[in-house]
Amino acid sequence: MDTHEAFEVVGYITNLWPEWKLTDELKSLWCSTFRGYDGGTIKAAADEYKLTKQGSYKNPKIDELINTAKQKQQVIDADHGEPESPFGIKCISHDKNPHLVGREYKQFITIKRKGGIIAAAKSSMPSFMALEKAAQVVAGKVKALYGGKWAIVWHEGYGESVPF
Repeated sequence: MDTHEAFEVVGYITNLWPEWKLTDELKSLWCSTFRGYDGGTIKAAADEYKLTKQGSYKNPKIDELINTAKQKQQVIDADHGEPESPFGIKCISHDKNPHLVGREYKQFITIKRKGGIIAAAKSSMPSFMALEKAAQVVAGKVKALYGGKWAIVWHEGYGESVPF
């Protein structure tokens, strides 16, 4: 998460513990600690932590909150990671089956993160060349199965649409 989102998360946590007197220095420390984590995961962990015996005190403990966030992230990663749809295969014309025109079959990949830390070096996102090769393979299979003219449609941030 970026600095702005980290400050929002700390504000959310401050609202869960209204008696907590948070200094500017402590707020900066918490924000810098949260920078390597997903904001939604930290908020969910804060909600869960607040309902525990440890969370019922006037002040939250950052190490206990981070441990709760790590446990939540491990469950998320083990279950399904983060689905991403870098491209789809879309029918642009079809003489025999005109009802297929405009239909898009999105292709999903799963990005696994290590321990809740989001970092490009630890991401398992394939390179664009690998995605492009996978798109061509899938496109060939879709064209062989359905016939007609199809295009690889790259979703935001991935590439250009290419008819084949």
